[in-house]
Amino acid sequence: SGHGQQVTDLDGDEEDGFDEAWVPYDAGKKYVAGVYEGENHLIDDELNAYLLKLRGKVGPKGRITVVSDACHSGSGSRGQEENEYFRGTDEKFIIPMQSVPETGKSNPIEWLFVGACKSYQTNYECKAPDGEFYGCLSYVIAGSEIDLSTTHYSDVLTLWIDAMDKIIRYPQEIDIEGNPFGKAMPVLKDDPLETVHELVEAVPELVEGHRPSKGRNTSETIL
Repeated sequence: SGHGQQVTDLDGDEEDGFDEAWVPYDAGKKYVAGVYEGENHLIDDELNAYLLKLRGKVGPKGRITVVSDACHSGSGSRGQEENEYFRGTDEKFIIPMQSVPETGKSNPIEWLFVGACKSYQTNYECKAPDGEFYGCLSYVIAGSEIDLSTTHYSDVLTLWIDAMDKIIRYPQEIDIEGNPFGKAMPVLKDDPLETVHELVEAVPELVEGHRPSKGRNTSETIL
């Protein structure tokens, strides 16, 4: 849950020259040599590296679900009625290139991605009863009382979608891409989820000592 930003692609695997990135609270918005050079941004290449390690941990029968309540576009300003925020920024994080990017290699991985909105939509925050602003999808998930060890993917997603429809007032739909097995979603109803605790306990072991491409380190705060 947080904001998104496009960052200069350093390994040449993006056609438009920019990676997508999540922005932790301790990350800078602009590149400043010697001050902040993007080391705390979490780019999609780094996320893929973590997921590959996690895939090895959960094995062929394991499942990986990624939930993102961020947006890589939008003005970052308050809504017209002073009760919604857009998530994200149009300003790109430009990193000066020291050399010609090398050709990137894709690492195929089967996973389920759940985003707060479609790529062409703006992700809004909602105002909770306590007066604080939260990402709508994050708010829905935090308030969901679900036993993930016995609940199926399709049931969880249906619950989240229904809950989102009740609190959002603007055109915004949950974006669902892929699945852990390369099969249609209904097939997953016969397979229970791995427990969240098992996956969370595996994360420190997986990420310890990992330093993704080009020496750019992921902020520990996002983990």
